[in-house]
Amino acid sequence: MAEAILANVIALEQAGVPQDEIRIMVGQDGVTVKAGKAILQTPIESRLTDEEGRELVDMVERLDKQLRSGAIPPERIKRICEENAVAMKTEAITKQLS
Repeated sequence: MAEAILANVIALEQAGVPQDEIRIMVGQDGVTVKAGKAILQTPIESRLTDEEGRELVDMVERLDKQLRSGAIPPERIKRICEENAVAMKTEAITKQLS
């Protein structure tokens, strides 16, 4: 789940959205990654408890920091992008923002 959310962040960045404009919002029904008019949602099958929501936020923040610091191996980033259709999302975001 956290990797799918991270993939949405990567797609926004690849579409040219500055990192400081990207917002991640966790709700009981899913996670929304937003920047301007671009909105990417990751639904959750069963509602999260408050504790599960906090854990998910922490996990996403850790992965994001690892991505920024270069701590995630390129092979893992490539796999995350392929498994979560980042190229397709990036193209759609680019069209939406232009």
